[in-house]
Amino acid sequence: MTMHVNVSAWELETDDFVDRVITCLRHTGIPARQLVLELTET
Repeated sequence: MTMHVNVSAWELETDDFVDRVITCLRHTGIPARQLVLELTET
């Protein structure tokens, strides 16, 4: 099972984006291999 999350270009450009994703993965216990980040086109 995978978790798909929409991400905007603005979010990708923030300095703490990677840290926030890692924190969320640790907090929820979701394995990184099950996370799919989808770049929104807007």
